[in-house]
Amino acid sequence: MDPEIEQLLILQERDTRLYNIENSLKSIPVELAKNERKIVEEEAAIAAARLALQELEVRRKDLDNDVKSAEEQVIKYKNQQIQVKKNEEYQALTHEIELTEAKIGDLEEAEIGLLLEIDEGTAKFAAEKAEREERIQLFRDEIETLQDREQTLKSEITAVQAEVADAQKNCSELYLASYDRVKRRRARPPHVSAIEEHKCGGCHLKVSSEVESATRHKDGPVHCDSCGRVVYWEH
Repeated sequence: MDPEIEQLLILQERDTRLYNIENSLKSIPVELAKNERKIVEEEAAIAAARLALQELEVRRKDLDNDVKSAEEQVIKYKNQQIQVKKNEEYQALTHEIELTEAKIGDLEEAEIGLLLEIDEGTAKFAAEKAEREERIQLFRDEIETLQDREQTLKSEITAVQAEVADAQKNCSELYLASYDRVKRRRARPPHVSAIEEHKCGGCHLKVSSEVESATRHKDGPVHCDSCGRVVYWEH
């Protein structure tokens, strides 16, 4: 193999590691935001369920107040009965008492149904809250893992950047210029590929006989006539 190509392959290996680290770093903020968004959604769901339960309790208190108010009205009617002298007035109050007591019965029945609904809702809320809090903790753990990985990658990237710089020093200006030209056109490796069965190992398209012949003569960097990658002939 052309020693110049060997140096480019060393550079490419280090560049590939750098590329992967940089891509991983770019993805971390996206993953962090996704997990934070999920935490907000779970917390909002807990708050909404708690509010629904509180609204049931408010309705129960309103019913309880309505019952007490109706009971006070019955007492008022009975006190009025003691004071009236006419029979028709007495009967009218008796009718009002019966209607109010029937209303009390309806209110108490509704309150009992609401109490059962509250009990069921409380149990359901507790179970769902525990599940959501467990998921929230998992999201927080994932955030912590991502933050640790981000710090690790940031420390690694400095070392790999230095390795890339060292590899660049070992490449001739001519070959390095060809390599950089390919890299500017396509950021994703590989930038250098072997010719395999008359095809470029990068784009997998057949290279021309002129390109393949040029790689065997090793007179300088040769580019795939389809994708532009630096190509080389390998025994």
